[in-house]
Amino acid sequence: MKRITQTKEGIYRNPTLHPPVFSVKKERASDKTDLYFIQSKGTGYLKIGRANDCERRLKELQTGNALELRIIHVFKGMAWREYELHKLLAQWRLEGEWFHPRCIGSIPVDLYEQIPWGALYDWCEEKK
Repeated sequence: MKRITQTKEGIYRNPTLHPPVFSVKKERASDKTDLYFIQSKGTGYLKIGRANDCERRLKELQTGNALELRIIHVFKGMAWREYELHKLLAQWRLEGEWFHPRCIGSIPVDLYEQIPWGALYDWCEEKK
């Protein structure tokens, strides 16, 4: 007999078929703080972080980086998802908050669908 449990959100799931989803209480990050994806040109490395001002954060990161960086997408008020993403994508972590581009296929669908079509692929590869 399959064991079914109910989550706090009222979703019924079988723990053997559906591993637990990492989550963090919204209170940890202000609703005014945004989640961002920044990508490095040439390597495709992806930085997943949070900031109140993502444009300023991009400038700060660019100062110490020889490769061009670009904001791929800003998820307004969703900084609370950062911890979940870092845990979910841990196997592709390079250093700190930087992830290998192979992690893209494992970004949760609700976030991935908000990213403009082609934004993660079109610009990061060098044109030959």
